[in-house]
Amino acid sequence: MFYMFIDEEYPVLDAPLSEQEMEQKHDNGYLEAVVKVDLYELMQWDIEGSLDMLSESLTGYESLMGITSEVVGVASNGDILIKVQGDVSSILDLHEDEDEDEDDDDCDD
Repeated sequence: MFYMFIDEEYPVLDAPLSEQEMEQKHDNGYLEAVVKVDLYELMQWDIEGSLDMLSESLTGYESLMGITSEVVGVASNGDILIKVQGDVSSILDLHEDEDEDEDDDDCDD
């Protein structure tokens, strides 16, 4: 697929990042990447719904905090390329807590 960028080239995510990728790529809890978004799907949401959609596109979850976004290009199929930044700390903490709970459950057996 061909991408046209406004200023510079960015890697574009094909799928949300895994928890392991988020752990590796975040900088002090903040993560930044370019996601593809269908313009017509984006237009059907209010601002909160749009932020949730961007969060899910980046992380797979709606709980990305402090989201900022910037349109950086367009794909040949018309998808909008949006650079999304946000705080993944709450997502990573939640899954760390779940892992600890599973470990505790294993010890109870």
